[in-house]
Amino acid sequence: MEEFRRRKLKPWHGIAFFLLIMLAFFTVCAYLQIRFGMYGLAATELIIFVMAVGFVLLMRVPLREVFPIRRPSAARIFGTLLLWVCAYITAMAAVGILAYYFPAQVLGTNNALSSFMVSVPLAVSFIITAVMPGICEEAVHRGVILHSMLPLRKKWVIVLVMGVIFGLFHADIWRFLPTALLGAMLSYIMLETENMVYPALFHCVNNAVPLLLLYAVPGAGSAEQLQLAGELRMPLVSVAVYVILAAVVPYGLYFGNYLLKLKDRRRELFPKETRTRTVTMLTALTVSLFMAGVVLFLAGILLDQELFQQIYRSMR
Repeated sequence: MEEFRRRKLKPWHGIAFFLLIMLAFFTVCAYLQIRFGMYGLAATELIIFVMAVGFVLLMRVPLREVFPIRRPSAARIFGTLLLWVCAYITAMAAVGILAYYFPAQVLGTNNALSSFMVSVPLAVSFIITAVMPGICEEAVHRGVILHSMLPLRKKWVIVLVMGVIFGLFHADIWRFLPTALLGAMLSYIMLETENMVYPALFHCVNNAVPLLLLYAVPGAGSAEQLQLAGELRMPLVSVAVYVILAAVVPYGLYFGNYLLKLKDRRRELFPKETRTRTVTMLTALTVSLFMAGVVLFLAGILLDQELFQQIYRSMR
């Protein structure tokens, strides 16, 4: 953080650059995606990458300072992946809750995105959907914009602002919350490691996993399978499953953060002076989330029997 704060970019530079990115997105990039589909998305990624590098050169800030790349460590790679699991589960829980209350909007959006992603061969979609965003979008967000926010000093403020900006970047109110959560975690990892390799890995894995699932199980969870009497619905038990899975998040975040900060191998996992309080708090959160998920699951079994029958018939 101290090295970061000496750099020249300021918050207003980041906001101005973000507005420029969004202007390009809603004009040139939107046309390219409508006209050329996934290949237009690839062009979009390249355009914003060139804009990021060009902006840094224009501001006369050394590229290696805005885009620091160093050899990763095994501990931090595992920490990053563990934090991704926690962020992904949390984001999916948020999507599930939103879909339960606004099924047509959320499920319709997800179905449209899924159809868009599988419109090209898997290898091509993997490069465009996972690899390119991990490089190009991270150059924009964890590169230019994050570095411009460093004068804000407080890490939690920077993480919050970056989360909001990343949510807005996706230009969809129904995707704002999950993408904001992911953007906040990506920014936290960048601030802790000062190495773009880790957020790039996180971003790539986050986009690759749902893509691979789409190709492995075509149509699973599609909007058509969640229709009842012509009406889209998200089963409450699905929300419950995400909440139950979220029970691993408290300990997962703690262990992931530990690995991310692991420089001295003698560093204790649970320092003696705070061990009892930390374990008690983490355990209480874990048990609370698990029990809440179980209660929702039981309620869902009672409330969604007709929907289960409809889904079962559609899969036969």
